[in-house]
Amino acid sequence: MMTLQDFCLKIDKKKPDFLEQMRDRSSCRQEVKSTSEFDETEKRRYNDMLDKHKRYNYDSSDDIKKVLLKNLNYREPELVNISLILELDADKEYAEKE
Repeated sequence: MMTLQDFCLKIDKKKPDFLEQMRDRSSCRQEVKSTSEFDETEKRRYNDMLDKHKRYNYDSSDDIKKVLLKNLNYREPELVNISLILELDADKEYAEKE
């Protein structure tokens, strides 16, 4: 099952190009064209970058609502338990996991 933060990352059309950012910061080899070409160190850096992005951009329930409402293809999607998602307190969810 996918977390809400992972789902937001997948549907967010305004997320940065993480591969390009890594190249600019020299966090990966310049010749890498996709994440499948990463070595173990680059994969770890990439995953760390994704985790930080999710924590800072999809952390609160307001952030999640904004991303969902801006990026869903259908204005009235039939999401299971949408009322629970809209009431979600992401801050509390992260605190329980840590």
